[in-house]
Amino acid sequence: MKKDYIALGLMSGTSGDGIDASIIKSDGKGKYEVILNKYVKYNDQLFREIHALRDLVNTKKDLIKYSKKIINLERKITLFHAEVVNEILKKNSID
Repeated sequence: MKKDYIALGLMSGTSGDGIDASIIKSDGKGKYEVILNKYVKYNDQLFREIHALRDLVNTKKDLIKYSKKIINLERKITLFHAEVVNEILKKNSID
């Protein structure tokens, strides 16, 4: 009996403009099928926050100085990713 696996992956590149999402079905060895490839743009507010903070952080001291802003932005990005996952799963009828 052959078992297939379904995996959803997300990534955000260095451009910081959005996320790429993919769903694949695989036997776990070498055979795979792409079910979905989708790009989701960050909303304007999140895009501005990412790039404004990126421009502020240039040294290790900046990481400390802006740590609260980094933590807050990290949370917003994580929630955005979760929203995208929920939307994809719902639209593609995947548990």
